[in-house]
Amino acid sequence: METIFKRHPLRKSIVGSEETVRSLTAQEVRSFYEGMFIPQALIVAGDIGFRETMKLANKYFREFPERKEATLGINDEPENYTKNSRVVQGTHFHQAHLLMGLKVFNPTQKEVAGLEIIGSCLAKRFSDRVLNQEPISYMRRAGYFGSPSFSSSHYGFLAAYASFDIKHLARVEEIMREEFLKISNGDIDSKMIEQKIRVALKSYIFAQEKSMDIARLLLDYYLRGAPEGIYEYASDMKECSLQNLTEIIQKHVTACVANDSLTKVVLLP
Repeated sequence: METIFKRHPLRKSIVGSEETVRSLTAQEVRSFYEGMFIPQALIVAGDIGFRETMKLANKYFREFPERKEATLGINDEPENYTKNSRVVQGTHFHQAHLLMGLKVFNPTQKEVAGLEIIGSCLAKRFSDRVLNQEPISYMRRAGYFGSPSFSSSHYGFLAAYASFDIKHLARVEEIMREEFLKISNGDIDSKMIEQKIRVALKSYIFAQEKSMDIARLLLDYYLRGAPEGIYEYASDMKECSLQNLTEIIQKHVTACVANDSLTKVVLLP
């Protein structure tokens, strides 16, 4: 993540480093707790109904002292870097790993819906090539991975990943670049778009069977600061036409691929 993001907090490890943990003061920990662990930020997940949830919330949090919700400063992320790559070698890697992709800056909610479809199309074609046409990858994943924002800024990452025998490194990288180039040129089949929209709509929040999945989606929208967007998700997906996706690609993808500014991370055994 340090290679992908330069200033955004997502570049840092969630658990922190030994240096940052040791430097924390008791007051800093207390302030974080008092600002983040508050009733208005409560998310409930599990096999429990709404009425029972509200009953328990009122029982345990009614007398909870009112606290001001903490605001987290998010640094603006610079544009995609040219030749932004990192190679890591270690004895604990059993095979080679390659991640390649590009950052997406401040997409609108409708663009996020389109980017998810674009990511799904990238995943389908990339998987077909490295698993079926040329079975050279042990594991692969591709798609658009949005990063929930605590401010008005939102960043995401359109990426492809694969693990494989090191002898296939050059070929896997070549395939990834070819597929990103196709996407950047708007080479997406309309039938594939329709199929991916149907799949995406099945994952719409009201179609979720597990309360944990519903909580995950609710939390994602809440952290973006736009919980009302839940009700707009389905309509945004249905508006994802080939023309709309082409416009999104031209805005967020084309220049980065054309300038060969894809981020690349390689882990070698």
